[in-house]
Amino acid sequence: IPFDLAFSGKILEFGYQNVFFTLLIGLLTIMLFDAVVKKQEWHPVLRSALLVIITFGGMGAAYLLHTDYDAKGVLAILVFYMTRQMRGLQIVAGCLAFCWELPAIVAFIPIAFYNGKRGWNIKYLFYAFYPVHLLVLYLICVGMRTAQIAVV
Repeated sequence: IPFDLAFSGKILEFGYQNVFFTLLIGLLTIMLFDAVVKKQEWHPVLRSALLVIITFGGMGAAYLLHTDYDAKGVLAILVFYMTRQMRGLQIVAGCLAFCWELPAIVAFIPIAFYNGKRGWNIKYLFYAFYPVHLLVLYLICVGMRTAQIAVV
């Protein structure tokens, strides 16, 4: 709801979905991906074909549902997942996956320096930040429109 308010001014807008839908589709794609990878008794060509179908299926679902980052977001999630054990490759592949959004590449600097240890336990702050900041931006827009109407 905060995303829809901030971007469309409506409580529910089904024409464009927030990044959590992209993350959900990415998670489901990873789950299917893993299920196929674990089927060692299947022929390698069949498994490879299914992995390609699953990848494009997840990307297609995100595109058709108009999610934030659409197919590119699901592809980036898969790239991060497949390279999770190789940090150097993950950084290079991640930069390539985000080459369409150059400022995002800067995010790989802290990833490169991550030491593998958990930081401060402030996850609830981050859980709250996304919807709260969108609501604040929406309220600022409403306030600006109200002030503009009052001036006219």
